Amino acid sequence: MAFPYFLLVILTGLMGFRSEIKTVSKVAVTAGGSISIPCLYEQSYREQVKYLCKGYVWLFCDGVIATKPKKLKNRSGRFSISDDTNQRTFTVTINDVTNKDKYFSCAVTIEKKKDVRQLFELSVTSGASGLYVTKQEITGFERGSVTVACHCENAEVTQWCRLGSTCVTHATGFIDGTTVMINTSISGIFSVTLSDLKTESSGWYWCANEKLQMPVHITVHKLASTTTMLTTTSTVSPNQTSFTGPVKPYTALPLNSTMTEAGGSNIQDEHKSTTKVNNSHHHPALTAVDYALCLFWLEDDKAQKDQT
Repeated sequence: MAFPYFLLVILTGLMGFRSEIKTVSKVAVTAGGSISIPCLYEQSYREQVKYLCKGYVWLFCDGVIATKPKKLKNRSGRFSISDDTNQRTFTVTINDVTNKDKYFSCAVTIEKKKDVRQLFELSVTSGASGLYVTKQEITGFERGSVTVACHCENAEVTQWCRLGSTCVTHATGFIDGTTVMINTSISGIFSVTLSDLKTESSGWYWCANEKLQMPVHITVHKLASTTTMLTTTSTVSPNQTSFTGPVKPYTALPLNSTMTEAGGSNIQDEHKSTTKVNNSHHHPALTAVDYALCLFWLEDDKAQKDQT
């Protein structure tokens, strides 16, 4: 029993199997296309260098790109990498996929220790792949819903999972408070609808069909308020009543516009007479000063007449 155990230890070291990183296991992709793979890591690795390594055996794995360019150079220009430390997820993208692109690993550099990694496999096909989506990036708004169409050969075996969380395997279910509904009524497609979205619903998910997975990233934006309440404050004299409160929004009509009721009558014409000002009966009000000046003028005029 000692030899098999010793052999297992050696193989574990060669393969580099450790579980601190979570990602998909096998993804179908068409030759010449591109694919993005998410890699979820532990909180303690937020500040560490992340990289993509090509090859099945860990000791012979070839690093192709890293989050710090000085560590690894993107020699072919086919690879890109980004790190979202808030979501604890780094994403690698492989462009112009070829039949030689078989095994890769999401890896994290650990100072003075062995790096951690997680292996994933690409199933490269010349035609349509066994499981695919038209786009890997979906956008929605909170309290709304999004639908993802997963194209596959066999829609009877389906799963919808969130990276680092749970999976839904039935027609309805929940993932982190988000309602999930899976519809397989259309041949060759199973559609997944996520409703009651929250901003916390943003992240990486994947369709799963038999042994294949297809990652999909969903971004949920905060819903902007559709009602704006304006507040006015008036400064008035002690004899007046002040008012502070909401002002009802209104739409200003352009000049020479016409308002029409449901029955077709012209509201503007009906109320034209009420907006006219009758200047023939208008008298400006006399102030106390004006009244005193008038009296003074009359008294002075009377005195001059008495002297004559």
